[in-house]
Amino acid sequence: MDAELREYLDGKFRQVDEKFIVLEQRIDDKLKALEQRFDDKLTALAKRFDDKLTALAQHLLHEMDTRFSLVDKKLESMDSRLKLQAGLIQTGSRAIARLSDYSENSEARWVDLTIRFDSLERRVDKLDPPAQH
Repeated sequence: MDAELREYLDGKFRQVDEKFIVLEQRIDDKLKALEQRFDDKLTALAKRFDDKLTALAQHLLHEMDTRFSLVDKKLESMDSRLKLQAGLIQTGSRAIARLSDYSENSEARWVDLTIRFDSLERRVDKLDPPAQH
């Protein structure tokens, strides 16, 4: 009976082992399927994240380009106005310099003209003395 019991128990253990093997295989298959689903979801999320990040980067680049274009236009406008003001300042300083030269020369010319006029007046007086009253 001992041998029969042993054979019976060995049979039962084998059945349990076979069931465990089948269960283990099913669990492994389910784990692999779950792992594959997890990997697929993770890959899809990573792709969505990359797409969103790319879209954000493109949006930021577009916004920066737009803003820098506005800044460039404003800087160009400021540059044009500064060049105009510089031209006016330079023109004004040249005019002031010419006026200064003219005023310095005009005084000398006035003195020269007065001397010449007095000389001419004396010569005319010598030729034709003024009538005395």
